[in-house]
Amino acid sequence: MSVFWQFTCFDYDNFLSLRKDLRAAESPEDFAALSANSMTDAIVASLAAGEMKAAVARNAFVQALCCTGEPLLLDAGLLRIVAKMAHTRGVEDLGEQLEAFLGGGMNLETWFQPGEALAGFLTPEQTRELGMRYGDTMRRGGTGRGRRRRQGGLVGKTGAFVRQLFAMEARPEESLRLLGELISEAAGAGQGIAVTTG
Repeated sequence: MSVFWQFTCFDYDNFLSLRKDLRAAESPEDFAALSANSMTDAIVASLAAGEMKAAVARNAFVQALCCTGEPLLLDAGLLRIVAKMAHTRGVEDLGEQLEAFLGGGMNLETWFQPGEALAGFLTPEQTRELGMRYGDTMRRGGTGRGRRRRQGGLVGKTGAFVRQLFAMEARPEESLRLLGELISEAAGAGQGIAVTTG
């Protein structure tokens, strides 16, 4: 089973407005009063049919109502990049911050169902801080350049072709660039960032 992370902008203001009522929601009627679109209507229907527990429904409601914009999907290769950053002089602080975020639980309260897709989120302030650190790191040259393996010749070209053909994994530089763009977009809009796992 492959592991992936999906990043989205996170409407923290909307989360704050929903938090009190969502935390207290237990019955399908409680959730129906908060429903705002077809996705949340489907969650209410699943809850009413006994297919979902209230704690899972709370997590799903937060995702449906607070995760905004086009999601960015990154695969397990991101974890290797971040782990390398956490052990590379000059970028270790950023690597450790991203590792903590990917590890899950960031800003999740006890009324959430941990491990049910929404792994955590950053507040707008945390997102701005991450954006500044991220931008500074990338301007200094990214993840630090160690010795690169030679991947030229037919073997290197074949490997690159197969990776592109099957879209197995984004190149590390591309993953970092895309994540940086999302962080910058969220920070510019005064939003946070959410990460879901699958």
